[in-house]
Amino acid sequence: MVYTTESLQQCLYHHQSKKMLRSCLKLIGQWAKWN
Repeated sequence: MVYTTESLQQCLYHHQSKKMLRSCLKLIGQWAKWN
């Protein structure tokens, strides 16, 4: 799956708890590696 900046922003917007933010950051890290 490819994560767009829009989906990442939505992820960060909807999940503002620390646990969810960490999950989002992991996705951002993977997404950054792929691009």
